[in-house]
Amino acid sequence: MSDFPVLNLDSAPSASKDLLQQTDNNFGFIPNLIGVMASSPSLTEAYLTVAGIFTKSNLSATEQQVVLLTVSHYHECCYCMAAHTAIAGMQNVEPSVVEAIRTNQVISDIKLESLRQFTWLLIEKRGLGE
Repeated sequence: MSDFPVLNLDSAPSASKDLLQQTDNNFGFIPNLIGVMASSPSLTEAYLTVAGIFTKSNLSATEQQVVLLTVSHYHECCYCMAAHTAIAGMQNVEPSVVEAIRTNQVISDIKLESLRQFTWLLIEKRGLGE
């Protein structure tokens, strides 16, 4: 497997610079994942576009982080768990909700727990149901 450099505003291709600046404006920093993707401006744009569409869903910021943290936990992605834990904190998601997902415990809010379980099953069954 190849190692890809983590690019920044100075080292990224010119076609990625605006995307990196938007990311920095939104989060106050450029996550390493986006920095790596910046090698391919079209990949960076696609990723940020899909992420932007997700933020426009009817799910609240907390619900979105429940989905993203659950997906990260299911796939055992330590980087993703750390990143979404930080983002959840920035979005004022209750720490107990984040901790429940990180430790595979029941979320006390029944709606959020239902969303966590639904997300887990959807991934586990690959959308095919029983």
